[in-house]
Amino acid sequence: MADTPMAYNDFQHFLDALAQKGELKRIAEPVSPYLEITEIADRVMKADGPALLFENVVGPPHRLGTPNPQSAVLNQPSIDPASRPVGEKRYAMPVAINTMGSRRRMSLAVSCEDFEEHADRLRELLKPEFPKGPIEALKRLPQLLGEVKTVPPKRAKDGICQEVVMQGDDVDLTQLPILTCWPEDGGPFVTLPLVFTHDPSTGKRNVGMYRVQLYDKNTCGMHWQMHKQGMRQMEDAGEAGRKRFEVCVALGGDPVYAFTAISPLPPGIDEMLFAGFLRRENVRLVKAKTVDIMVPADAEIIIEGYVDPLERRL
Repeated sequence: MADTPMAYNDFQHFLDALAQKGELKRIAEPVSPYLEITEIADRVMKADGPALLFENVVGPPHRLGTPNPQSAVLNQPSIDPASRPVGEKRYAMPVAINTMGSRRRMSLAVSCEDFEEHADRLRELLKPEFPKGPIEALKRLPQLLGEVKTVPPKRAKDGICQEVVMQGDDVDLTQLPILTCWPEDGGPFVTLPLVFTHDPSTGKRNVGMYRVQLYDKNTCGMHWQMHKQGMRQMEDAGEAGRKRFEVCVALGGDPVYAFTAISPLPPGIDEMLFAGFLRRENVRLVKAKTVDIMVPADAEIIIEGYVDPLERRL
């Protein structure tokens, strides 16, 4: 894998690697984030096509939810029933999709020619007792700490994620080309977010992947999965009487982060530590601007905020 990066500097670096491998198609024609991009991507995925980079995202404004947190209590929908937004909006950011939609691209995402290489690394570390597969190997990761600890996350003073900082009234999440994927979806969703939280009791970091729904310019809905750490941490914070549970959502960065966020790691194994093991290089973390959370310095976008543990919306 001489021409495959050992670690990516950011997500753009990964897109460049895909392009060099003939795995990326750039699309200059105007395409809408409301149903159109995902419809095209669906056909391309089913045809075993390449990753897509939509460079001219133009479409109607987002269909947004109401800001009324009582909607769930009143059993009313929190989304405007309009079938399709009207008007047109031109987005400054491109949209990449299907970037890991094949075995080849998944392997490139974790910086190897075939992702089984990482399973082989785990097997080698666990000799003489071999696991039966990569899932079993992951469950036995505590045995690997001797090697994994050689690539712990490193604190950085700055990063590309903080080259431009917006706070207060300058924050407008509707400027992001967030996709509405299906006709019956409740609204636009970020579907590949890295959700950073901390255990309210121990302070240990958790990185998960949960769909984030856009409600308005500075409000999102966190679709926690009930059996995951993020949800349990939020509930623990609520039981402790906290009205704000701090959260950061990272978009972009080294694509290996997405893999570690969904990996079935044992309790106590930090996702960013495991990411360093996979990429063979320390993950650089920088402190968020408004909350006490460390985030990847190489992420393209960081959304900082909090969740009210008692608030629910439909």
